[in-house]
Amino acid sequence: MKKIIKSNYFRFNSIQFVIAIACIIVSILPMLYTGISMYTKFSNTLVESSRVAYDQIMDQLKINIEDYLEQGIKTTSDIHNLIIQNDNNVDFKLSSELHMFYSTRNNLASITIFDLSGNRLTSVPGHNLKAGYDVKNEVWFNKISQQEIMYSISEPHVQNVFVDQHPWVITISKPIEIQNKGRKEKAVLVVDMGIQTIHNICSNLNLGGRGYVYIRNSHDEIIYHPQQALVFAGLKEEFEINNINISNENWQVNQNGMGEEFLIVHKTLSFVDWNIVGVSYIDDIASNNTRIAREVLFTIPIILLIIIWLSWYISGKISQPIMKLGRYMRKVEEGNFNTQVIITNGEREVLQLADSFNVMVKKIKELIEENQREHEAKRQTELNALQAQINPHFLYNTLDSIIWMAESDQNEEVIELVTSLARFFRISISKGANIITVAEELEHARNYMLIQKIRYKDKFEFNITADEEVKSLKTMKLILQPMIENAIYHGIEYMVDQGDIQINAKIVEHFLLFEVIDNGLGISQEQLKKIREGKDNQTTKKKGNGVGVKNVDERIKLRFGRAYGLDIESELEEGTTVKLWLPIIRGDNI
Repeated sequence: MKKIIKSNYFRFNSIQFVIAIACIIVSILPMLYTGISMYTKFSNTLVESSRVAYDQIMDQLKINIEDYLEQGIKTTSDIHNLIIQNDNNVDFKLSSELHMFYSTRNNLASITIFDLSGNRLTSVPGHNLKAGYDVKNEVWFNKISQQEIMYSISEPHVQNVFVDQHPWVITISKPIEIQNKGRKEKAVLVVDMGIQTIHNICSNLNLGGRGYVYIRNSHDEIIYHPQQALVFAGLKEEFEINNINISNENWQVNQNGMGEEFLIVHKTLSFVDWNIVGVSYIDDIASNNTRIAREVLFTIPIILLIIIWLSWYISGKISQPIMKLGRYMRKVEEGNFNTQVIITNGEREVLQLADSFNVMVKKIKELIEENQREHEAKRQTELNALQAQINPHFLYNTLDSIIWMAESDQNEEVIELVTSLARFFRISISKGANIITVAEELEHARNYMLIQKIRYKDKFEFNITADEEVKSLKTMKLILQPMIENAIYHGIEYMVDQGDIQINAKIVEHFLLFEVIDNGLGISQEQLKKIREGKDNQTTKKKGNGVGVKNVDERIKLRFGRAYGLDIESELEEGTTVKLWLPIIRGDNI
């Protein structure tokens, strides 16, 4: 009896048992902990990471729709200017000009002028009004005719004004004055714009496999939906709008009647009391990551079983190779994934375990490298998304200036402006490169200021200085233009005296420094504090740069790190100095 007890005691205290148990504990616990932690982390962060990504997409959608509405208001103002230039006379000449204007705008459905009695004075195109249609029954017409509001923007609707014409439009109306039999009278200008642009913008968004975007008003009524016909027929209902507080831009996860979870992100538009709502299904969001997590959780038990079996089998025969293997394992635990176990004098089972260990380390290393590549790809995507936010109004306004100068026979100015514009966009495109030389960035800034100087009729002067050593350095492109644009629009445009802009490029200590200095109106300390904290949204709501100070600062930090970025110094009535700090990059060292 004692002999048996002693034998069992010896077995449970043998090196085979001790090494096997040690390997099992060392292998199982960390791998189980890592597997469970990874799965839990995937589950907890999946919706949040998707929400952040979709929130950025919805922010860009909001900007695009607001630009579309702003362009509609500008179009209405342009038409009003045509009427004013025609001495407010509604005659054949005005009709011809409206026809010409209409033919150059693809998104216009119709242009109509009504007097306060509801009579149509003119319209383009000249369709017949529907019998019984009375514009005075429109709420917006009464508000506009009584001059309660300067503009009215309707919700998307089917145009029901003209015979056999039923396009989906947004109606923008504005009070105007006309000449009728030598007497000034009040009238209403009505511009119908097609919503195909909004449909295209919303349809091209990527919110997952089944994700989509719709628009509703403040009364929770759907005014645009990709399945509009089903919504109007009562066959499609948006349950997800329940319990959303539309007074704040927020997000939430909800369930429909079928138990499916979906993520809702919504934004409130400027100019109109509308909300854009993005809907994406959690199953679509989680499909890829869930599959990866399941594969990892499926692989871990297999690896654990192999380790347990191999450890128990070989530990009873030989201890030294296992101890050597243990040393290699500790190196891997310390983060050295270049470790390879080389055992030449061990048993066959020990060699197999060593091979399995090497395969495991290689797979882990490959997973880490793949994760790093995905992280870098995400950083590059974020950089491109920030860099792609370019205000289109600059091109429109410049082309308008070229047309105006050409009509005025200012041929030399036209040549200079077109040449500068061509050089400006050649550097902007740069064959897709994000990094250019300092000389090219300064040339880009010079062409931009030449264009603006001609457009503003020498409202300002400018000067660019840079050492020859600095010009050959590398920098991110399109970082000076937003600063110059802000200096013109918000510092110099409203000055009585002539403005001055100074651009400097130099090396300060171990940094490349760009300076944009203007003698404009300056910025109050309160406003400057908001800009530095990224809480100032007024710049993007006015004419001027849509990229803005905050995005330039984010681009620099995203590419080169938090040590670099943008500083602003300003005093009211004295001017503003913007400093952009970047690393010194020579040749192709980037």
